[in-house]
Amino acid sequence: MISKKDLLNPKNKEEIPTILLQAIKNTIGDGLILFDKKGVFIFLNEAAKELLFVKKDPTNLNRREVIKNRKKYNKYLLEYYFDPIKTFEGVVKVKESSRGNLIKINSKPPRFLETTYIPICNKTNEVTGVIANFRDVTKLKKQAEQIKGQLQIATEQKERWTAIFNNVEEGVFVLDKDSRIVQFNNSCELMSGYSEKEVLGKKIHKIFKCHDMKGNYYPNFSLIDKVSLTKEAIPYDEHLHTSRDGREIWVGVSKTPILNEEEEIEQIVGVIRDVTKLKEIEKAKSEFVSIASHELRTPLTVINGYLSLLLSGDLGQMGEIQNKLYHLNIINKIYSETKRLSGLVEELLNVTRIEEGRLKVDLKRTDYNELLEEVVNEFKPIASSKQIILSLEKPSFYQKDLHIYVDRDRIKEVLVNLIDNSIKYTGKGGRILLFPSVENSEVITSIQDTGIGIEPKLLNRIFEKFQQIPGSFLKENRGTGLGLFIVKSILDLHQGKIWVKSYPGKGSTFTFTLPAKITSQY
Repeated sequence: MISKKDLLNPKNKEEIPTILLQAIKNTIGDGLILFDKKGVFIFLNEAAKELLFVKKDPTNLNRREVIKNRKKYNKYLLEYYFDPIKTFEGVVKVKESSRGNLIKINSKPPRFLETTYIPICNKTNEVTGVIANFRDVTKLKKQAEQIKGQLQIATEQKERWTAIFNNVEEGVFVLDKDSRIVQFNNSCELMSGYSEKEVLGKKIHKIFKCHDMKGNYYPNFSLIDKVSLTKEAIPYDEHLHTSRDGREIWVGVSKTPILNEEEEIEQIVGVIRDVTKLKEIEKAKSEFVSIASHELRTPLTVINGYLSLLLSGDLGQMGEIQNKLYHLNIINKIYSETKRLSGLVEELLNVTRIEEGRLKVDLKRTDYNELLEEVVNEFKPIASSKQIILSLEKPSFYQKDLHIYVDRDRIKEVLVNLIDNSIKYTGKGGRILLFPSVENSEVITSIQDTGIGIEPKLLNRIFEKFQQIPGSFLKENRGTGLGLFIVKSILDLHQGKIWVKSYPGKGSTFTFTLPAKITSQY
């Protein structure tokens, strides 16, 4: 044991290094082991023995032998996260320290040591030995693992947030306190026509050029001014937005401020949704209610008027022979209006059945040629009254027996609707032709007219509910905008298809198919 007196008053100056080394090796908390350049243990300090759980002193033994017989020299098994032999030889060879080498001691609980090998060189820079330093890093290792776990969780959460942010249907943008864009997801890119890279750092009003119901643009109207002033979330606002390519879309926007500790706005999160389709449906519904009200009111007014006249006796006594023909004509008009009213109600009921999945078809063997002739003959007087030629083109197969399995009443409803539409939208002197044919086990029927045609922008929506084709020649009877929706739904139930080709001013051709033979499962 080196005393303080020996350290302060050595017998000679040459003893000072030795005395200091002994003091350090016995008092330092780190484990120290001194090897000669061949790897023979010269000495171990007490800390090294404790850290490595040494149970037999390896002094004067080569480290190769000790490593090979770990159980003999160490209480617990040592696991090296590096090659101890090659690392030692590398330090001797290149004369450079090797740091951060990890050893696991399988104690209970396990402990971890970080080892540093430092070469010892003489005056001629030759390696004479190696000092190994051992430091207990168990606590640091646990903390590092905890931090790694937390970082992993944070990374996963960030990745999930990024995935949601970029793939959510609604547009999401984040602004700083000056209304400059910080984040901008994929849906925002689609709605605005700008990429996130293009918009970062720019003011929101330069990208989303919205205006309010009165047509006010920035600075008279702003997406986020209200949030900035009140520091409160705006649950929902609707605006008309002009995208980069000039396309106008209706958007619903909600805005939420993020406040710092001083209750000042740090950021603003906005969620923007394309509600153009909803606005179109709302408009179509509104128009439908107006049209349906008119369509229902008209026959009711006629019926009510005639019945009032009959009941009041203003049209003469019904029993008198001279009035009989007149009364019969009025009763026919009442019957016609009642039938029309019933048709409108049935149309509304069919839409409800379709939406609830309750519209059914009763498939029976049907003579399709006979059905076509029947419908055409029913409409010929109506067409003639408008000076329109309605004809059924008879292909070679027409005289042959053509029977298909369909719901006769429903398919008649399809034909009636399509022919009635053609008459409505065809002017005097026009022509309507029906072309039936059979191809690839399908019956194909086309209804071609020389009417006003359909605008291209309406073609994709023509079979949706509440869609009206402007320009009917029958202003008093435009219909409810449900007919083609019902037609398509009926054909869907028959496994058929329908499509339209139209050119404004030149007419339209509606074509639908039906399976020539329907299997028993239907």
